[in-house]
Amino acid sequence: MNLVNLAFKSIRHRSFATTATVFSVVLSLLLLFSVERVRRSVEDSFTQTVSGVDLLVGARTGSLQLVLFSVFNIGQVTNNVSYDSYDKIHHHPDVEWTIPISLGDGHKGYRVVGTTTEFFEHYQVRSNEHLKIINGSLFTEPNEVVLGAEVAETLKYKLGDKIIVAHGSTSGESFEEHADQPLTVVGILDTTGTAVDRSLYVTLAAMDHMHEDSHEGESPEEHAKHADDDHKGHDREKHHDDEHEGKEHDHEAHDHEHHPEAITSFFVKLKSKTKILSMQREITENKDEALLAVIPGSVLSDLWKSLSSIELVLKVISALVMVVGLVGMIIALMTSLNERRREMAILRSLGAGFSHLAKLVFLEVFLILGLSVITSAVLKVLLEIALAQFIAKKFGLYFTGPWFSATDITMMVATVVVGLVFALFPILVFKNKSLKDGLAVK
Repeated sequence: MNLVNLAFKSIRHRSFATTATVFSVVLSLLLLFSVERVRRSVEDSFTQTVSGVDLLVGARTGSLQLVLFSVFNIGQVTNNVSYDSYDKIHHHPDVEWTIPISLGDGHKGYRVVGTTTEFFEHYQVRSNEHLKIINGSLFTEPNEVVLGAEVAETLKYKLGDKIIVAHGSTSGESFEEHADQPLTVVGILDTTGTAVDRSLYVTLAAMDHMHEDSHEGESPEEHAKHADDDHKGHDREKHHDDEHEGKEHDHEAHDHEHHPEAITSFFVKLKSKTKILSMQREITENKDEALLAVIPGSVLSDLWKSLSSIELVLKVISALVMVVGLVGMIIALMTSLNERRREMAILRSLGAGFSHLAKLVFLEVFLILGLSVITSAVLKVLLEIALAQFIAKKFGLYFTGPWFSATDITMMVATVVVGLVFALFPILVFKNKSLKDGLAVK
C-alpha cells in the first residue's frame, strides 16, 4: 500500500477530526479573505470616490481641505471662486469639460450641492462608472432636486415630495430655512458607496435664488454696492457673449444660462493628459484671482497612505485570524497522533522507518490543508456573488477587481507552507516515543 492510499484511508478513518480541522482552517481563511476584501473595497471606495477628472479647482486653500469639502462634503468652505474665473477656464482651448460645484446649504444633516447636468453626465466613480438615475429624471427647473440614494432611503422620500433646505446646515437640525422656496423631488440616484449617496443636487440657479433674499436688511451703501456689482456682472456677461460669438453650440448655451456670481469649486477634464501639469501651474499662477488646482486622485492616494495605521490594523487582524486557525490545526494533529500511538507503533514493528511515518504525517497535513484552501476559495467566490448586491446597498462597499488579489494567493500558499512547518512539532514528539510505548496495553 503506497503512502497516498494510506493517507487517504487514515483521513477517512478519522472523518470527524478531519472535518473539524478542515472547518477550522476554512473558517480562518474565509475570515482572512473577508478582511482583505473589505480592506481593498474601502481603499478603492476612498481613492476612487471621483475618477475621470484631471483637476479640481477652488479658492486658494489647502489641497486636502479643497478635496474634502468638494468630494466628500466634509468641512466648511472658506472662500469661493468667481464665476468669471470659472468661465474663463471653462472656455480654455485645452479643457474638454468642467463641472461647477456650489455649496452652502443642507437638509437634515445632508449637504445640498448646486451643479449642472454636466455633473451627472461626466462625474464617475470607481474608474468608469457614471451616476445613474434609478427613479425619476434629472432636474430641469430651479425648484427641482435630485437625491442621493442614502438621502432618499434614510428620509423616506419619494418622487413628488416637497422638501425645504436650510442655509449652512450640513449636520444636526436645520436653521434659517428657505421655507418660501420648497424643492420638488424629481429623481433618485443609484447607490455608489460614495459621498454622492449623502447629497442633494439642485441647479446653480436654485442655489442662487435661495440666497437672493440674503441682501435684505443691508445698509443702503451695501445694497448699492451689490447692485453695482450685479450691473458690472451683466456687462461682463454681454461682453463675453460677443467675444465668443460663433463658438460651439454647447458653449453658447453655457454662456446664456443663468449663473451665480461665485461658485465653491469645479472639476476639470482636459483634452490631453499631457496638459495636466501645465494647466495646473497656469491656474495656480493666475494673477486675476488666487486659485488652487489639485489632482484629486493624487491627493486621495496620499491621504490614504497617511491613514496607513488603519490598513496595518486590518492586516494584523488577518494575521491573528490565520494563526488561530493554524494553531487549531496543530492541536487537532497532536490529539490525533496521541490517539494513533498504537497504529504508529504497529507500522514501525512491521518495518516502517521514522522517515516513512513522517512522510505519512506530512502527506496527511498537506491533503487536509489543500482541501481547506480549495474549499475556502470556492466558498469565497460563491459568497461574494451571493452577497455583492446586498453589501453594496447596505454598506456602500463594491467588490471590484479580480476575485483573488496577490495578497489572497500569498495567504493561501502561506497557509499550506506554515501548516507543514507546524506539522514538525507533533512529528518530533512522536519521534521521542519508544516502540513499546505504543504497543503496551494500558
